[in-house]
Amino acid sequence: MKKTIAILVFAIFITCTFAQKLPVLSKPQMYADFDTLCMVLTKISPCDYVRRTVNNYSMTDSILSLKKNIDTITSTETFYWLVNRALTYVQEGHTSIVGSDYYSDIDSLDAIKHHSTIADTSIINLYDELYWSKVECYELELPIKYVNGEYRVLCDFKYKDKLIPYNSVITACNNQNIHKYVNQLLGTSEMMRWDFENKRFYARNFFRSSHLQCTDSIKIFFSNNGKNIQQSFLLNDTVILSKPLKYRQNQIPKVLYFPKEQILYVRMPEMNEDETNFYLHKIDSVSKNNKIKNMIIDIRDNGGGSDYAWMNILKHIIDKPILTKSIVCANINNPGFYDTDGPLKSFKNDFIKENIYKILWDGTDTLEPDTNSLHFKGKIYVIENEYCFSSANALTSTCLFSDQLISIGNTTGWFAGKGINPWVFILPNSKILYRIEPIIDLGNITKPEDIYHNSAEIPVKLTIDDYIIRYNYSGDWYDKEFLYKYDKVFKKILKQN
Repeated sequence: MKKTIAILVFAIFITCTFAQKLPVLSKPQMYADFDTLCMVLTKISPCDYVRRTVNNYSMTDSILSLKKNIDTITSTETFYWLVNRALTYVQEGHTSIVGSDYYSDIDSLDAIKHHSTIADTSIINLYDELYWSKVECYELELPIKYVNGEYRVLCDFKYKDKLIPYNSVITACNNQNIHKYVNQLLGTSEMMRWDFENKRFYARNFFRSSHLQCTDSIKIFFSNNGKNIQQSFLLNDTVILSKPLKYRQNQIPKVLYFPKEQILYVRMPEMNEDETNFYLHKIDSVSKNNKIKNMIIDIRDNGGGSDYAWMNILKHIIDKPILTKSIVCANINNPGFYDTDGPLKSFKNDFIKENIYKILWDGTDTLEPDTNSLHFKGKIYVIENEYCFSSANALTSTCLFSDQLISIGNTTGWFAGKGINPWVFILPNSKILYRIEPIIDLGNITKPEDIYHNSAEIPVKLTIDDYIIRYNYSGDWYDKEFLYKYDKVFKKILKQN
């Protein structure tokens, strides 16, 4: 009870603090900012077709429908969350509100048009603090995992003396079917994933959706061996686990050699170009004294970085060039992409018949072996999982263009394929800084779902038990002992040979 009161007092203090420092917006200013946001999003974001065709909702209509809420908004803080909701409806990881570290990337014409200067970063920093003050006030963390279409409990846990058993299935939330409930969070739960098999979005942390206050409660219904359990959880409270769970592993790069199988194993926890020399030196050292039959590049949990990180490694390994066919497109209304010689050609195919995309690049990129390449002729397995993002997904997409590269594992449910640095803009009155992904990769697609470029060539479905073994392991998931004994994907690769 004392903790709840303390958090409530803190929340009130934070709200008052931000209210005193954020710019005071009039209704006309709010409407002007929101109209600017809608105009920029509808002209630049290329995602609406995919949302309508694959994901069964109109991103554009959902965003425009938010405008009526301005009538009841009484503070800049509340307006900030409305803008956040509009950007979240895009459900694209590079489209979001951003902090002041992105200010140097702001579109120069946008900055001039809206009279923005570096002084605006002080306001942008306040928005950043506002965002994290809400995120960090949520205390509830449930040991659940979305596995094969269901939200399952990873271990026994207790809340208010009630036991929720391992392997229980969540069936409902706040008196709604769980999948229906989650599908309503498209504007309030960031970076939701698409389940291609069941054709729905899912979000493991649905209980932390931004429309909920940290002092709210949420009622969840569980089913276990025919027994139904329901429990209300306070979002600022915690549960007691029967065993510790480790969801993340250290970010240590490594290169290992497995002599029995003659496998060279490269662990890349992030796409850090500065680590290129480390990898190349280790790869050269191992290959100099050992026979190599196959290679593995393990990018599980890799949140991205620079494409040059993985490109430099591949160039040092491959025997022949990798030719990647790309058709990079933009929203047909995007004024930032144009050709002085005339209008850019529209993209159309058997299922995209509307005039909605223009072609920026239709050609082939070539990744050549470097002058010191090993000219390795064996298979190179790229292990992926649901936590790969950005340039990590660019590597898995490249696998589709090479007989030598093979992607294996489970996928993210997020967009992959070609991308560029997102464009950064600022709203004229509130000075909210935001970014938008301006391009979409329409190469190598035969149906709308292919636009995700999100499939493993050798899919490996993990069970709830596979995840429990992983999360309970006290050592390194990427050491030889775990890989040999418990790693289902690694074992699958061994069976390929």
